[in-house]
Amino acid sequence: MKRYIAIISAVLQMSLLLFFCTGCVKFSPKPRDTSTTADTETGCTVPMLNIIENGITDYVIIRAESSTSEETATAADFRNAVSQHLGTDIPIRTDLLNEKIGYTVSEKEILIGNTSRAESVAAAAELTGGNDFRISISGSKLVIVAGSPAALTEAVDAFIERYIISGERGKLIFMKTDEFSKYPENQSGELTIAGCGIGSFGVVCSTGYGKLMELKTSEFIGFIASAYGFNLPQSDSTTSNGKQHQIYIGECPLTEVEKATLIGDRDAVVSVKNGDLLLLGKDLYAVYEAIGMIEELLAASGSVKLDEGWTEEVDVNYLANSAMTYNVLGGSRTPERMETLAGVIREFMPDSFGTQELKGAWLEYLTLQLGDIYDSVGDEACETGYSETQYMRIFYNKYIYSLVDSGTLWLSDTPEIAGSKFSESKRVRLCTWVLLEEKATGRKLIHVNTHLDNSGDSARFMQLAVLLDIIDGLGDYPVILSGDFNAKEFSSIYNSVIYAGKNHITLHDSKYLTENRSTWRTYNGLGEGNSIIDYIFLSEGDFSVGRYYVNDRSYNGVWPSDHNAVFIEFKLITTS
Repeated sequence: MKRYIAIISAVLQMSLLLFFCTGCVKFSPKPRDTSTTADTETGCTVPMLNIIENGITDYVIIRAESSTSEETATAADFRNAVSQHLGTDIPIRTDLLNEKIGYTVSEKEILIGNTSRAESVAAAAELTGGNDFRISISGSKLVIVAGSPAALTEAVDAFIERYIISGERGKLIFMKTDEFSKYPENQSGELTIAGCGIGSFGVVCSTGYGKLMELKTSEFIGFIASAYGFNLPQSDSTTSNGKQHQIYIGECPLTEVEKATLIGDRDAVVSVKNGDLLLLGKDLYAVYEAIGMIEELLAASGSVKLDEGWTEEVDVNYLANSAMTYNVLGGSRTPERMETLAGVIREFMPDSFGTQELKGAWLEYLTLQLGDIYDSVGDEACETGYSETQYMRIFYNKYIYSLVDSGTLWLSDTPEIAGSKFSESKRVRLCTWVLLEEKATGRKLIHVNTHLDNSGDSARFMQLAVLLDIIDGLGDYPVILSGDFNAKEFSSIYNSVIYAGKNHITLHDSKYLTENRSTWRTYNGLGEGNSIIDYIFLSEGDFSVGRYYVNDRSYNGVWPSDHNAVFIEFKLITTS
């Protein structure tokens, strides 16, 4: 942690400036007398936040939903420092607004980073470079904004050193006169577009996009801040971000004819036109891929100069090439886990993925987070006695696939009766299936998703027999079978899938269809587990697997689930 030491002169009883390598920070000149809120020189009332009083607080820490891992860790550092030194716990939430899961705007918030709150947006507008930060009061909120993740860490470290470590236990007060900022000299930047430095640009994103594109745009802005030192202001086409030049994402001032001419028969383009940078595509998914393309280009090139008229084609892959299975541990839904798990899905962006233990609040959350690109199918489990129903859901990329048909069946001797189960089964178990058509080629495939019982092999054998009968009855299509089978590799249940071809469809474990494979566990037990029970099986002769990967990692100490996501990349080699 950086140390900020206030040097008090015996001669001067006034505010001093602490100089950093590229700028300066203004601190209070002496310990504060918080017995009054009046400025002794002017007699005017000074705004003051009683963040913690007598060990009690009504405040909540808010960070951006799209925070980088460094920004997320910085917010956690703030909370941990308050707990350690002042003895008070302050909860952390994101700026996501969703009343059903308790995400609402609070009057008393500590805004850390460039959140979507109006107070953060206003404060961030004053920043001019990636090394800038500002700590201020807005109404009853403490606002900490910065031009980059590194600058945010610097700002929070400064606050912790000055007001938390040196503070009084059970008490935290911040006054208007304590506000401080760091504004180093503007950087010229290493990215120029049509002869203008990146610092003269803002970002304009289409108003028609949802959460997934919003997060992708925020990630892009964070990338620019980290790479070139400028935190670009963002707006939509109906508002102004105050910048002379713009990076237009999916929306631009060209006429529809001009836009169509520029894109032509290409999926997407990145182009410099009329002094602006345009990221355009024939659909939302193409625009999403265009953002990734420009990030890759800039990351690989270092200093970049994009001249007027420069245009680069973005080749978007509309062919099915990936799948995932993920048990989300739906009975627990802390904000940290929900955000991290959604981030894992965004990281891999599978063309289709099956979820297990997906409760209603999880379904609503993932639909909000991913609905720009994904649709989903699957009925609820309908088991009497559960406080919440759960869904055996399959999500699919609606820009790659068209939905042909789907259904949910119960793994019992009466599969079409909702809530039915074998007496040997501890829980109601089911499977969801979906018949998808690849839009680019018309080829079809079936994705089946399931979760076998956890009570014992007797129930699992009976459920598996029904499951294989169901798959056999779905037609002669390539099959992806994903799920939590509650059975280890090479167990009798596992072998019953692999060797089912004598009486049923022949399926292979995708793990052993490629040399490019992980050998890690799929069940982590939130850090303590160590077994492989989640699989993606593929029908014989229909797929060429290029990669099998188990995402066995936590994020800033948070495990997304007690299971790891299992992800595969493949080529569909059948012509059906």
